[in-house]
Amino acid sequence: MLSEIDEYQSIIRRFEELEVKLEPLLEQARERSAQLLGKVNVLNTVINTLSEEVELC
Repeated sequence: MLSEIDEYQSIIRRFEELEVKLEPLLEQARERSAQLLGKVNVLNTVINTLSEEVELC
């Protein structure tokens, strides 16, 4: 996802006249990236919690 954000930013830098049209798409990419990172963080926390329980048994 970060490469998607980077690519939008790169295109906007190269073609400043497209910024108004591309900015909403860039913002959507940022939101998707944040949501995906949140899901990954939750899964990591769950896995770590479960592995700690197994170690205690």
